[in-house]
Amino acid sequence: MGNNKEIQRQQYNRTVTMLKQYRDAQFFIQHTTDEESRQRTEAAVQHITAALEEIQRRRQQAEREEEYTALRMYYMQGYTYEQIEKELNTGKDTPRRWITAAVKELAVMVYGIE
Repeated sequence: MGNNKEIQRQQYNRTVTMLKQYRDAQFFIQHTTDEESRQRTEAAVQHITAALEEIQRRRQQAEREEEYTALRMYYMQGYTYEQIEKELNTGKDTPRRWITAAVKELAVMVYGIE
C-alpha cells in the first residue's frame, strides 16, 4: 500500500511538471523542425488539453468554475496563489486547495489509477 502512495505522489509531481511546461510545449510544437519530437509532444499536449477540458466541464457542471479559473491562472498565466486569492476574492489557502484537487484529478486522467 505504501508503494501505491509513492506511485500516486510521482504521478502528481509529473502532472505538475507537465502543467508547468504546457505553454512551452505548445510553442515547441509550432516552431520545431524535429518532426518526431513534435509529434510526441503534440500527442502529450492533446492529452493534457483534453483532460483540462474535462476538468473545466466538471467544474462548470458543479457550478464551481472559479476552481478551474484558479488552475488556469496558476499554470497557464503564471499568477501566484496570493494574486489568485485577490483576483477571485477567496480565503488565504483556498486557491492552493482548489489547484491541488484539480491536479490530483488530472493525474488520474493522464496516468490512470494506481
